Amino acid sequence: MRALRRKEKAIEAQDEMTAILEDAKYVTVAMCMRNEPYLVTLSHGYDRERNCLYFLCARDGKKIDILKENSVIWGQALLDKGYGQGACNHLYATTQFRGTASLIEDIEEKRHALEVMIEGLEDEPGSVKAKQITEESVKGVGIGRIDINSMSGKKSEGVIISPWWYSVSFGACGPDVLADQHGDDDCHVDLPGHTHQDGQGFREGDKRSYIPVSQSRVVHEAVIQVVSEA
Repeated sequence: MRALRRKEKAIEAQDEMTAILEDAKYVTVAMCMRNEPYLVTLSHGYDRERNCLYFLCARDGKKIDILKENSVIWGQALLDKGYGQGACNHLYATTQFRGTASLIEDIEEKRHALEVMIEGLEDEPGSVKAKQITEESVKGVGIGRIDINSMSGKKSEGVIISPWWYSVSFGACGPDVLADQHGDDDCHVDLPGHTHQDGQGFREGDKRSYIPVSQSRVVHEAVIQVVSEA
């Protein structure tokens, strides 16, 4: 795979690339048959241990016809973090991947695939799995699998990917801030050089905020106002 020209935007860490595949709510997949390209957008679930993507599909149709003739695909998972007004910059993180697609017939793997997809998409996966995954639904549903054999990543400046801590750059706002994990559900934002305890040391007008992070691995902004150094 050719290296990125803009090396400062490249994602090098495998964990960061797989985190994007886990966090993205859909992937876009390109395929080709007889020199004619075709593109589809799929809800998916990423299985980190098997390094594969699962997706729902009909048992027949155009994409199935294409994949039966040419199973090689190229795909992208995108985390769109919005356009930076006034900065002419769009915040994003992407993972591009190459792989081969196939249809799953094994009942136990289909059950596993449904669990992976529900866990990746639902806020309360336990109750959804109990309701939706039945013997009848597993037998009747069509599921595809993409086995990934290579991937690369790219992100804009200001998007930091990490499972435990988040460093957020505010550009025109001035200082970088460090968001440390706080409890189970929140993290707090501290200004470098200021006291951590109870907000003491923060200048008048500064605000310390708590950001819900849940299970997300990608954070690019925080709610904070910084008084510029006079």
